[in-house]
Amino acid sequence: MLVTYLATSESETGTRIDFSKVYVDIRSTYIFKSLTSLRTAAETMREPMATSAVYQKGTAPFIQLTDCLLKLAQAERNFAESILPGEQVADTFSRTLKPSIEKYFESTETLAQVAKRSIQTEKFMLFDVFETLKHFQTDMDKTLALDASAKKHIANLTASISTPIMTSFAQYIDEAKGMARLNMPQDGTIFEFSSNAINHMRRLLEHQETVESMMVTLGDSHWGAVTDSAPASKGRKTFSGQAIVKHYFEDILQLLTNSLESKTKNSRKSGLSVVFLMNNYHYIARNIMGSRLLDVLGENDLRIYESLDWKYQDQFCNLWLSCIEYLADDTGGPGGLKNKIVGSDKMTVKDKFKYFNTTLEELVRNQQTYTIPDKELRLNLMDRIREALIPAYSQFMERYQHTDFAKNSGKYLRYNQETLDRTLQSLFGAHSA
Repeated sequence: MLVTYLATSESETGTRIDFSKVYVDIRSTYIFKSLTSLRTAAETMREPMATSAVYQKGTAPFIQLTDCLLKLAQAERNFAESILPGEQVADTFSRTLKPSIEKYFESTETLAQVAKRSIQTEKFMLFDVFETLKHFQTDMDKTLALDASAKKHIANLTASISTPIMTSFAQYIDEAKGMARLNMPQDGTIFEFSSNAINHMRRLLEHQETVESMMVTLGDSHWGAVTDSAPASKGRKTFSGQAIVKHYFEDILQLLTNSLESKTKNSRKSGLSVVFLMNNYHYIARNIMGSRLLDVLGENDLRIYESLDWKYQDQFCNLWLSCIEYLADDTGGPGGLKNKIVGSDKMTVKDKFKYFNTTLEELVRNQQTYTIPDKELRLNLMDRIREALIPAYSQFMERYQHTDFAKNSGKYLRYNQETLDRTLQSLFGAHSA
């Protein structure tokens, strides 16, 4: 054993040999090189600006770098204790780890500086870095045997990383105002701002404890006004982290709602406007209901968006059910038009079929340009429209298809129950969008 050899050598020769320098030179270089690839990966993060990949929680190379540094340090301490005299362990261990610890701090600073230059893209990676430093702080103090200067360095690093994250809350509001001015998609699908806002809020909740703590430090509504005319902080005063996060989310959703409504205010395409609002309010409501957003926003906020969702679903169905108006019985009798079709009655029946066909075909053409991405919503709308439209049309058609209301009845009887059903299913079925 080296400890025994060192003790024997000193007693036999009367000379104290400093083997620790050799130990430090060899072991320090080994540990430093062992962490090189992880340091490089941590400093470059994941080449985020060169790809379109979205950062996934827990994937920052910095997390693995920190974990490996601590594991190597603990293994090195155990090794040093097994071969070195007890009085030499602490100093030798400290000198052995010093280059790797200093480079770790340097890598952390580099990473933070790179991320700050693209904070809205990289803030979720910075959340992981910040939480890693906080989580491992006690382990670092104990395992790395940090001196007062190193402990202060870690505290300063943690603070420097928290600052751009806290600033990013207000920056996102400004970014959201820019997204709010984007044009409405011409197929009425989910607005880019809608998906961005929902994803942003859901990802913040992956770091809920940290976000709440930072929001308390920031202060309620200290992220800027949602509109130019009304400050966001009006009527708010709370010191609860979750309540402040709720207010932040509500401000984002208010911006989004204002944007959605403004897109359709002057639109000449009423059908497109209805589809757009229905798609987006359905998307918002479903995402609140199916995630941790509900825990923060609460049932009242959910009901607001559910009500808007149902409102525009009803309006969408009413567009289709306008066809039924042409099939209404307007002759005053329970049997509809007289069994014997004469004169103006023939023209009335022809007009009813004509206007039904014209209206339906226009709806079909329009629907072919729309997108309803939610499969469940499409099927629900299809069922509602089929249940109202097909029986009404079938009854009217059966009443007059065998009468002489027109010499060329095929010109007016373009649909039967089966073809009408197939048309609706092709537009709204499971594989349509």
